[in-house]
Amino acid sequence: SVQENLEIRFDILDAALQSFVDELKLLGLWDQVVITQFSEFARTLNPNSGAGTDHAWGGNHFILGGKVNGGKVLGTYPDQFVE
Repeated sequence: SVQENLEIRFDILDAALQSFVDELKLLGLWDQVVITQFSEFARTLNPNSGAGTDHAWGGNHFILGGKVNGGKVLGTYPDQFVE
């Protein structure tokens, strides 16, 4: 399912980022590095007839680093998910 595939991919991404962060901390560089990710590509929330998803609007970003003052979500969250 879409949900299962997404969870698997998030687990892979999480493990990769964690390994990178652990290495930066080991080298004493974590406070000197900022990691950014962005994409203007997205997928629909509902599966299509082939159990996949179609192209959609989107814009997702994340920033992390030792000196990043995080814990905030910026922007407006949609009131509803209707295409």
